[in-house]
Amino acid sequence: MRGGENMDKIKKIVVGTLVVLLLLSSIGVAFAEGPQGKKAFPQAPRAYRTASYYSLVTDLNLSQDQIRKLRDLRLEYQKETLELRNTLRVKKLELQTLLASKDVNEEKANSIVDEIGKLRTNIWEKTIHYQLEMRKVLTQEQWDKLLSYRYMWNKGGKGSRRGRGGRKAWFGPLP
Repeated sequence: MRGGENMDKIKKIVVGTLVVLLLLSSIGVAFAEGPQGKKAFPQAPRAYRTASYYSLVTDLNLSQDQIRKLRDLRLEYQKETLELRNTLRVKKLELQTLLASKDVNEEKANSIVDEIGKLRTNIWEKTIHYQLEMRKVLTQEQWDKLLSYRYMWNKGGKGSRRGRGGRKAWFGPLP
């Protein structure tokens, strides 16, 4: 029986050690994350902390008519660019596949690169049109406030919308 008691002791020690390690690692992760919530950025406007459409509507003091017009503009922009963005993704994948093959056709690769460039240009033209139309809906004061939020988002702080693809906000990509 003595062997069984030793095994029980060893199991308890191993389990206890694992629990302690688990607790210590979770505490480390919590500290690595940094402060959370409103106190993380007390000086920043609410729209910067939450980066949400609803806080922007409130902070910019948009009228119901402005909200409707902006929503319609955004929907139109998304519809116009959806197919372009999907085609762009497909072309990028085609280029990756071509470059990964044994026999790379340089003319074909350059042709795909040209198509990618044209798609990007077309998307940017639509983005600029969208932003100019948006500007017509907002007052100068609202536009200035929106630009200040965009500047803060671009700084890439913890509350920013930066990430993979970065520099995006609810109103579309930045130039």
